[in-house]
Amino acid sequence: MKKLFTMILCTALVIGIVGCESAERLNTQEEQSRREREPLCEAEPPRETKPQKNNPAPSRESLPDVEVTNKIRWLSWYMMNEQAPAFELFKERYSVPASEISGLIIERIPVTYESRYETLSAMVASDNSPDIFQYEDRFFPYGAFMSLFAPIDDVIDLSGREWDATRAFIEAHRFGDKNYTAITELLPSTGLLFYRKSTMQQYAFDDPYELWIRNQWTWDEFEQMCEIFTDYASENYGVMGWYIDEAIIATTGTPLIGLKDGRLQNNLDHGNIERAMNFAQRISAYNRKQTLSGMFDSVDKTALRSRNNLFWNDGPWVYEEVLQAQMQADGWDFDDIGIVPFPRDPHSHMYYTRGSHRSLMLVQGAKNIDGFKALTQCLVISAHDSKAQAQIREKKKLEHNWTDFQLDTLDKIMEMPVVFDFKNGIGTDIADATMASNVENLTKPVIMMGEHYTAMREAERAIIEMRINEINKSVR
Repeated sequence: MKKLFTMILCTALVIGIVGCESAERLNTQEEQSRREREPLCEAEPPRETKPQKNNPAPSRESLPDVEVTNKIRWLSWYMMNEQAPAFELFKERYSVPASEISGLIIERIPVTYESRYETLSAMVASDNSPDIFQYEDRFFPYGAFMSLFAPIDDVIDLSGREWDATRAFIEAHRFGDKNYTAITELLPSTGLLFYRKSTMQQYAFDDPYELWIRNQWTWDEFEQMCEIFTDYASENYGVMGWYIDEAIIATTGTPLIGLKDGRLQNNLDHGNIERAMNFAQRISAYNRKQTLSGMFDSVDKTALRSRNNLFWNDGPWVYEEVLQAQMQADGWDFDDIGIVPFPRDPHSHMYYTRGSHRSLMLVQGAKNIDGFKALTQCLVISAHDSKAQAQIREKKKLEHNWTDFQLDTLDKIMEMPVVFDFKNGIGTDIADATMASNVENLTKPVIMMGEHYTAMREAERAIIEMRINEINKSVR
């Protein structure tokens, strides 16, 4: 943490030297007070960020009439599950190449997680492009800006009804006048809070799930619980996790950096962001501290088990990789683990959650475009096929001990309006989410160290706004 603080301080000094004008823009206490008194300018959820329900199941007849004669080359650090329903559909509909390289459908090009972007760039530059790359909010729209991804408008017909459920999300990711993301389904994001119901009962707290259902799960309720539970002497903390700041921002309905009409939207000065960060600063007193270099590995994975933490913020993999195994070992009731979204901003009338989705990106220079097209169509059809989804649900229950109540809760959360934040997608040199980058220094020191957002913003403003402007100038 001392190292992080030193990095933040050095960055602040550097930016202060090169951009003295930025320092003059620091809000005075009077200005901050005025903004707190002003009515909230709530960002009502545009229709494109509301999940669509009750869409008719897409037909397999919409699969493209193409011949896939080669494996689909995929650059990644992990294997795809070629027994998933979408791949079974692919095998059924298309001829599967006989080559024994990697899987039946995918030829995986192994790469380390740390070097994936550099390797992709080098392969594209050498005319040896893979066909597909996974969508990551840490690399979009920057990957498109760098011409590493190809537009899909002339490849995939997004007017078919199989795209009804996600078409608006694709439009929300339009960069310039082109679409790059063939979003096949939304996924649970890192905006989840896990807790033990028995711990809530022990402290006579209302179950956060019940509060959520009654529309009473707000910042105020969350903060009060964390304050009561936190006891430094006993090493009890209200909340822990890597994404707390991001989740709090999302509850306002306003992303730190948005994408609107094909251009990046700078919200660093938005009143909702400042208010969210003021709240995050208060919550930092109840946050089990982590280091910017540690991420998941620096979380105390036994803290819920030992009742030393009230909430654990992360994505569903926390349950699959850690919690269900602990419950099984200790003989807990699996339903003792509750799940809720982050609490509602009390100035808002709606619950928002951070958006996450599945999308295969077509790489610039890809040779097997028909393979990309066919697999993407299989993915979107399977994602909205009730029989396929029922199979996936049963597999989750069997392999990871999810209960029906927990999965139903995740389904409810998936029906909430989503906020897509592109803050980490403006270049790994300034927005790397795994270290003390310029973008991370905007908010992580606030939730981890109780620093003031306005000071962090002014220290990092110049370089972030320069990059936003550079990317926006590249599009029409």
